[in-house]
This record gives sequence, structure tokens and C-alpha cells, in this order.
Amino acid sequence: MLLQFDNLPWEIQRVLFWLRSHWMVALLGFCHFTHSHRRLAAIIQSFIPDFHLTMAHYERTNVVYIKLSTQRRWFYIGSTKHDMFHREQTRNRKFQQLQQGQLAYFEPALKVWSKSGTYWDFVAIPLASVEGDIQVHETTLQKQLQPSLNWPWVVPLLKEFRIQRQSYTLPMTRHSTLVGARTHRRYNSLLLSTPTLTCRIQQTFPHLTQIYELLYSLGSDTVQKFHVSRALRSRDCNAGFIFLLWRLSRYVSEPFRTRSR
Repeated sequence: MLLQFDNLPWEIQRVLFWLRSHWMVALLGFCHFTHSHRRLAAIIQSFIPDFHLTMAHYERTNVVYIKLSTQRRWFYIGSTKHDMFHREQTRNRKFQQLQQGQLAYFEPALKVWSKSGTYWDFVAIPLASVEGDIQVHETTLQKQLQPSLNWPWVVPLLKEFRIQRQSYTLPMTRHSTLVGARTHRRYNSLLLSTPTLTCRIQQTFPHLTQIYELLYSLGSDTVQKFHVSRALRSRDCNAGFIFLLWRLSRYVSEPFRTRSR
């Protein structure tokens, strides 16, 4: 396959990547083989109504994209501050490191593609160019579509291919796990039995995108982490909102997930 040759000029590789994405969009627009194909076509149509992916659309920056294949029902939602061609070049280099057995951090989807031998079957298609924090929009779209190659919906595939996920923290003891389970049951019964009052911070951040922006700020290493932590420890926040942040933090990408928790 021509895309696997790194010695080609970048301009030729850019055109090949765009032609591949353009062909995939057109194929899903006119050929609906299975239910998964119809679902993927509906997702693309909501962002590209005419199923026509131009080069100008492909060269946009700060985009949220989908990576899919007609051979599998899996799909992946990601984002990049650069255009799609540079994002795919970066992923190709990481895939080569994984194939060579180098010691590095690899996202779960890349490990699944490597184990299943389907890396080159998946095509990246830019969906929309957004403003603001790109990771917030990516996480919100992941929560809505629940892609099977993103965390935590990729866990069944990791178990199927016996892939051990990389951790950012030390192993937890059994005592901490039991305490977390008791807290989980306690707040579940609390939410089901009595109505929870909306705190002042929750009124300030009513939408899901704004809550994810709060979690990414809490998991960052900037001064925003201090301000968010101080606000969560104040009287403007209650236990119900803290537990909501804890539940939604499982959809945040690493290393922000571990830092925010």
C-alpha cells in the first residue's frame, strides 16, 4: 500500500490521504451494507451533509475527527490542533514504535489496531472545526456517540485481545476499592431517595461541555487547577456535584483523568 511508504514526498502523501478519506465518505454516503454502516453514515451526514469531503475541509485545523472502517463496526473519535495529514503522520510514527516494541505510551485504540492487524483499514475523516478547548469538544462527542475504540468503551476489546492498559498511578489496595464501592452505593441511594439541590457552581456550569472544561482545568498543571480546586472546596459546591464530577471524569482522556481524580 502506498501510504505505508515513508519515502514518498509529503505533498503526494497528503493527496493520497485525502483521496482515501474522500472515497470512504462517498462510499458510506451511497452504500449502506449493515446497521453499523448506516450509523456511521448518519454521523458523517450530520457534519458533512452532502457527503463531499473537499481538500479545504481536510486541511482545516483544530478539528474533531472520526476514524472508521467498512470492515469493522469499531470507530474512534479524536481531535487535533493541526490538520488531519499531520495528525495521521504522528499516529503512523507511534504505530511504528509499537510495532518495534519500543518503551512508550500508546493509546488503547492503537494497541487494538496492532493486535487485530487492522490499522491500515481505518480511515480518518475530519468532522468539524471548533473553537476553544478542542479536548472538551472531543470528550463531549465521545460521551454522546460512545465509540468502541475510546475509553472506557474500549475495555471489552482490551479484554478480548488480552491487552494490558497502561496506568498513571500506583496499584490501589483492596481497602480503597471497597471504600469507593461503599461511597458509590451511598450516593446512589441518596440521589434516588431525596432530591439534590443544585449548587452555585453547577448553576454556573449547566452544560456538559462546560463541565468537561472544568475537569480538564482540574487535571491540568496550570494555575487553573488551583482556582478550580479552591472553588470545589468552597461553600459554593456540594457533595452531589463532586460525585457528578467523579462519575464524568472516567470519560476524560489521560493524563487529565488521573490528575483530576
